[in-house]
Amino acid sequence: ALDDSSDKCFVCAQQFGMFTKKRHHCRQCGELVCDDCSKREYVLKRKGYFKPTRVCDTCYSALTGVTYAKLDAASKCAQCDAAFGFMRRAHHCAACGNAHCSSCVSNETPVPKLGTDALYKVCSKCYNDVTGVTWRSPKEARECGNDKCAYKFGFTGRSKKNCHACGVVFCDACVSKSTNNPNGVSEAQVPVCPACYNRLMTSPPPLHPVYAAYIEQQQQAAAAAAVAAAQQFFIPPNMMHVGMSIGDAPPVFPNLSLDMTIDQAVMQGAAVPSAPPPTSSG
Repeated sequence: ALDDSSDKCFVCAQQFGMFTKKRHHCRQCGELVCDDCSKREYVLKRKGYFKPTRVCDTCYSALTGVTYAKLDAASKCAQCDAAFGFMRRAHHCAACGNAHCSSCVSNETPVPKLGTDALYKVCSKCYNDVTGVTWRSPKEARECGNDKCAYKFGFTGRSKKNCHACGVVFCDACVSKSTNNPNGVSEAQVPVCPACYNRLMTSPPPLHPVYAAYIEQQQQAAAAAAVAAAQQFFIPPNMMHVGMSIGDAPPVFPNLSLDMTIDQAVMQGAAVPSAPPPTSSG
């Protein structure tokens, strides 16, 4: 839609303003939407966006299956039923979209259905669904999970931290080491307890199925981009004829598809992109 084609948000139907309710384009549907209705981002590979880009709430829900609850309308945490108030604010779980208190969304993990491997705040239930780890509530922990330490938590002193590999609550002194990919779901560095650290250093876990699927999607996207570049800028050697050079417009390859891997594309006659030949000036 053109910038002046509408004076109302496509999602909430509220009027755009100069300082409030600024207008934006949803990169998926192209409609004009306001700030509040387009805070989410998604990787739209089919539209040429290989990094997260702005989409409206309606398209985000259709793409991910996640519908975010209205925080101002939520009265209590969806997990622990604690009432929201001035001292207890509502937060979204990125995986299910429900409103939770800060204690119930204290863990982070990639959520592959969101189209990126970035770390998101998720509730304990969704964390367990993604990683297979039962995340213990820091609020309920009274002492460090390390039997040799058994530090008693209080209002002051050491803080509480979950081990991202086993989910148990420890004091910050016992979760001083970090490692990547403790559950096969991310390459991000996250804190783990000493026992899990030693175990992971000896035998790293296999990729979690959802993360493996995400990696495969990223590889396919990279292959598709390579095929598209090959089709646009390069001419297969078996389709060149006398008088043609690299700089000439390439022919159209009807058998190429953006869903092909590089090997499949090469079998159809496409050339994998490479650096252009050096040129000299003068």
